[in-house]
Amino acid sequence: MAVFENYAQFSTKKVARTLELAVTELVTLRQNLLTPDFILLALLAQPDAEPMRILERLLPDVAETHSRLRSAILAHYPNPVPRQGNQILVSQEINDLFRIAHEEAQQLGDGFIATGTLFLALFDPKCGGAAERLREAGINRDQARQALKEVRHGRVINSEEAETEPDPLERYTRDLTELARQRALDPVIGR
Repeated sequence: MAVFENYAQFSTKKVARTLELAVTELVTLRQNLLTPDFILLALLAQPDAEPMRILERLLPDVAETHSRLRSAILAHYPNPVPRQGNQILVSQEINDLFRIAHEEAQQLGDGFIATGTLFLALFDPKCGGAAERLREAGINRDQARQALKEVRHGRVINSEEAETEPDPLERYTRDLTELARQRALDPVIGR
């Protein structure tokens, strides 16, 4: 548990939110062992987090893939675990997940573990069945890493708040192509 707690100190607020959502999902399914499966469910439950933006770049139908991943994970937890108090245990795979996410963050130049680097870590076989489920969905780590770099536009995560701060490119510019798709541009002669 100490390893996980050390890495959690160097995680963004979105990662802390991911952990909260993972524990909520765990309790809902009446389980008591936190595994990377629950982290994956929590990452997929946040439409504004980096993993969903990665999936949007890589997959033609994110909603269908999300549904398949969720069903595959839930199928592994059909029976509630008898409760012994309100104790939630953390699997060794979670320690490995955060260690690998920290390594991924360092490779990208980040000072903090973000949801994107946590997602990349899920592709490692040491992190349990999540890696297999992601591979079955047609995604690999290299594709996801490249998509994360594209999503970030060169930004690095060097504070707890970095993931929740708006991207400067999005803040100070307008996507004219997207506005044209939405037919939100005024028709101007000579444009």
